[in-house]
Amino acid sequence: MTLNMSDIATLNMGYHKETEGFGSVDQSLSQRRLDNYDQYNIAVQTDLGRFIPEKVKLHAPVYYSYSNEKTTPKYNPMDQDVRLKEAVDICETKHQKDSIMNYAVTQRTAQNFSISGLKFDVKTMKNPMPWDPANFSFSYSFNKQHLNDPENVYENTNDYRGSMQYSWTPYAKPFKPFSYFINEKNKSMKFFRDWELHWLPNNISFSTNISRYYYEQQTRNETGIDIELPVSVSKNFLWDRQFALSWNFTKSLSMSFNSNTTAHILEPVGQVNRKLFPDAYSDWRDSVMNSIRDLGTPWAYNQTFNASYKAPFSQIPILSWITASASYNSTYRWDRGAIVDNISSGNTIINQTVRQLEGRFQLEQFYTKIPYLKKVDERFSSKSSKRGNNSKQPKKREKPKKFNRTVKLNPDSAIVINHK
Repeated sequence: MTLNMSDIATLNMGYHKETEGFGSVDQSLSQRRLDNYDQYNIAVQTDLGRFIPEKVKLHAPVYYSYSNEKTTPKYNPMDQDVRLKEAVDICETKHQKDSIMNYAVTQRTAQNFSISGLKFDVKTMKNPMPWDPANFSFSYSFNKQHLNDPENVYENTNDYRGSMQYSWTPYAKPFKPFSYFINEKNKSMKFFRDWELHWLPNNISFSTNISRYYYEQQTRNETGIDIELPVSVSKNFLWDRQFALSWNFTKSLSMSFNSNTTAHILEPVGQVNRKLFPDAYSDWRDSVMNSIRDLGTPWAYNQTFNASYKAPFSQIPILSWITASASYNSTYRWDRGAIVDNISSGNTIINQTVRQLEGRFQLEQFYTKIPYLKKVDERFSSKSSKRGNNSKQPKKREKPKKFNRTVKLNPDSAIVINHK
């Protein structure tokens, strides 16, 4: 079911249920469902900017969803000959009943939340400034999943992500130092008159992303020995930072620079649970905060630098027959090596540089710059054009000639007619 609440929010709800014995007509009894299945979900999507005055110019899309699946078997998993309801009814204490239900029932929950592209679209109208709120945007999301079934006491998966983006595209009138004292009609000095310098970059952008993944699994002990199996833990805490700069210094010279840093936020080994292990959680928090203050431990770094230059010969009349350009590209990558028993295997560095020069001479335009060669070129070009036109003219077809003559034929006589 979908409910649209005007332009404020959208609500989606769903429910699905299947009971034991459910199946299609062509299925046998053994093929039909032997458990009870319940599933419901809810999802809400809205924009927080709808709930505050429009002049604030807040843009904050929010999404939240929750789903729950529950599967209750018909028979007791520990004794397939006994119905689960009967096994629960014969229990004397509530603890025994809950223990059987926790073991037999499979339950899975999922919870999602995200707020993407939160920004205040407030900026200076004429010349965007670096501190305008519209230059900043924020995003945050989390995904939590929980599972318990006959094989696992619990299985939790948590994924958290947060990011901040900054982008500034300044506008400034280019500086033309020679346009004030060079006449517009002077074509030979056009290059110097139109030469301009952009003293601000075209764009500066920076983004930072922090992601934390945490997984823990507690399997059930089915050996019959009264021991608690250790908890399996997998976690990863990353911090990515990107920087980009593009700058067209002049109409002919431009450059761009991009860098990316991946760092690990160090965590102590083991389970993180504030309720069960408060002391260990305090150590974990201190370790994480200290690592964040140090900007994490660099794990990988790469950068790219590009520069290009196009010679302005087209704006110099005497050299307009020449085109030339140059480009430079450089890449650098660094990766931290593995550390085993406090012994580093060594880091890896890869770099590459490409330089390219290109030039072209258009001699036809060069001939037009020298009067004598220009006349020679025009003379030969005119002759070749005439010769080409003559060769292309179609031959005239001769008209057929007609001859008319009256011949009188006499009996018993022969007449010879000559046709030219």
